Amino acid sequence: IRGYDENGNEQTYIGTSRGKLYEIQKAKEYGIITTHEDNIDTKFNVNTFVEYSKGNKKVKANTLFCRIYNFLKKYIVVLEEFYYVLVIYIMMSYIYVLFQVIPYLWINGEKGTGKSTIMKLLNKLCFNPLFCSNINPANIFRQVDNDGSTIILDEFEKMYGEEKQEIVKLLNQGFNKDGVVPRCVGQNNQIKKFRSFSPKIMGGISNIDDVLFERCIKYTTQRIKNIKILKFRENLEIKEEINNLVQDLYIFVLVYAEKIKKIYDDREVEFIGNTFREDDLWNPLLCIAKVIDTENQTSDTTENLLRYAKILSKEKFERYIENEPRLQLLYALYEYLGQEKLKCYILNDGRIGYKLENIFHYLKQSDKFRWINSTSSLGKKIKQWYNFDKKREFDGKRKCTIYIFNEELIIKKLQEENIDISDFE
Repeated sequence: IRGYDENGNEQTYIGTSRGKLYEIQKAKEYGIITTHEDNIDTKFNVNTFVEYSKGNKKVKANTLFCRIYNFLKKYIVVLEEFYYVLVIYIMMSYIYVLFQVIPYLWINGEKGTGKSTIMKLLNKLCFNPLFCSNINPANIFRQVDNDGSTIILDEFEKMYGEEKQEIVKLLNQGFNKDGVVPRCVGQNNQIKKFRSFSPKIMGGISNIDDVLFERCIKYTTQRIKNIKILKFRENLEIKEEINNLVQDLYIFVLVYAEKIKKIYDDREVEFIGNTFREDDLWNPLLCIAKVIDTENQTSDTTENLLRYAKILSKEKFERYIENEPRLQLLYALYEYLGQEKLKCYILNDGRIGYKLENIFHYLKQSDKFRWINSTSSLGKKIKQWYNFDKKREFDGKRKCTIYIFNEELIIKKLQEENIDISDFE
């Protein structure tokens, strides 16, 4: 909490949900161990905390949600479900330390689609925000390690070289509470492990790699016509509105952290997607939604989050299938079986198989399988990935390799991956 001592000097305090206030340097005397070394950068005002400790400042989660929701709606247009994601993400950024795993936000879109406005608003409302357009990895690592800052990376696609590699290290680890990144510091290049856990928000035109994408809640902005919204420009009135929201977000932490932590630890809510990681990323948001819905005596917040979770889950699943050669090849073999002009081969033992060279020539008609450069490399993949039986037989002209499989076997292999043939359509 930011305040002043009796001499008028700026001072950082620690406040508790029970209304106790301690100077940060003296916190240890009261059994409070801080993880940061320097005074933390905070927007929490001591006057707000004093009012809270006196019982004069109260915050209801559902009311706070509505205020942030209405504020965002004045300046941006997104899917209705994604307004809910944005508001809950802002709230989560203040209590992210309660969770083992948290999601990042990935705002993807062309210029002129409102992407930058979303980033600016998040920069005003999220916990300890650090807006980065010119990347300085050293500053970012220190901010996350000491302040737990919400890192906001605009124009993410313009990152390059060694600086990009350093930031990607941070992003690859920083979604997990145990995430640390070792870096050389000081004149002696001593190794220091920097905590990397904090909310991260990225914006850009280009797509991101699959590893990061799996850690993100993505939204693609669209050009909007014939809808009137305000252009976001700060004046004294808007600054005061933002400050009031931020102060109440801090109070929200003090009032609700314990309750939300219990919901999370007791697994009272869980999203079931296509992967365990997907489930982990949505659960923190759903815990906050449960508190809001309990107060509203509805399930609206949870339902909107789940609707968007399912939309994104489908996109991630499609991207996974599209970028997984093992699955693409299996489906191509299924399509191969459906070609009437392609004749099967009857083995001496009566089983039905297919010549490897015929499969190879069929696949090479598609640009998708350029990575298959010979019949032998194709045969190795079929054996390695699917373990289909094969035979070497004389076809009347020469010895050839025959693989034994059918539609039923391929469907079974896909089902083992929790995938259906219809997922490729």
